[in-house]
Amino acid sequence: MTLDDTPAPTLTLRDRMRRDSGDLHHALDTRLSLCDLTTPDGLARFLKATEHGLAPLAATQAPSAPLAADLVARLHADLATLGHDPLPPATPLRADLSPWAVDYVVLGSRLGTSVLARQWQAATDAGVRAADRYFSAPPQPRAWRDFCGQTGNMSPIGETADRAMDDILDIFQLFYAGTVLVTSDFTAHQDGAPPTKDP
Repeated sequence: MTLDDTPAPTLTLRDRMRRDSGDLHHALDTRLSLCDLTTPDGLARFLKATEHGLAPLAATQAPSAPLAADLVARLHADLATLGHDPLPPATPLRADLSPWAVDYVVLGSRLGTSVLARQWQAATDAGVRAADRYFSAPPQPRAWRDFCGQTGNMSPIGETADRAMDDILDIFQLFYAGTVLVTSDFTAHQDGAPPTKDP
């Protein structure tokens, strides 16, 4: 076999999800990193931004929608503990969001939250530690592994894949909008607009 005959690595839907949402996901994480989870103010900002993105997903028909609803209830409880209200409801996304897109964001968020929980656990403020509902939610590793197994055997091209990617980017844009709302007063941080979808 010559070099020209070497098969290209097989790209899956899971690979495409990670690759095509990477820039926007990084922009979102950068914004969220402005929230100090060890202070009441910083934690409230983080919880508000997260609720802003998750709440619309709880109303979908995706398998992870009940999990999203549970997480939203936990976020509301923690915000109440801190004496804060959620942000105004976001503009609704399309009613028939791809279940693959919703599951990618909801289940994947549990992994990131596991990392952030370690920051929250370092807090010494009693009020911060009392707002423990969201960070005590189960991490859902099995559901995430099952999702990765399924999408790891799916094609990255075609109508299903394209719809999933469009919806993932729309969902991340919604989350990003929430982070902008809660961090807009951090004038020292200027990272510009988030990446957008191709027209």
